[in-house]
Amino acid sequence: MGRLLTTLVILTGLFCSAGAVWADAQSANGKGNKAYDVGDYAEEVKWFRKSAEQGYANARNNLGYMYQFGQGVDKDKELAAKWRCKAADQGDKKHIKWCLDIAHKGSADT
Repeated sequence: MGRLLTTLVILTGLFCSAGAVWADAQSANGKGNKAYDVGDYAEEVKWFRKSAEQGYANARNNLGYMYQFGQGVDKDKELAAKWRCKAADQGDKKHIKWCLDIAHKGSADT
């Protein structure tokens, strides 16, 4: 009974921690969207990168878009493909075709 309780306490802590990280990723993505709205690309990149590194699919796509078109960062086709395809790998259906096209063409051009 003691081991079961210990296991439950540990699992509860892990799930709560994961939820907090996810909420932080969503919050960072929201801050990136607000920066986009006012045209502050430096802030936008900062927040989308934070959120993308925490695994938030929408932020991964947004960061990839910024690399693809050189908004707030140097234009970089490889990094564009990396981030946008990571979003697609998470089931972001609108970008799966885009990534398949990149794999076929070998380019992140639109």
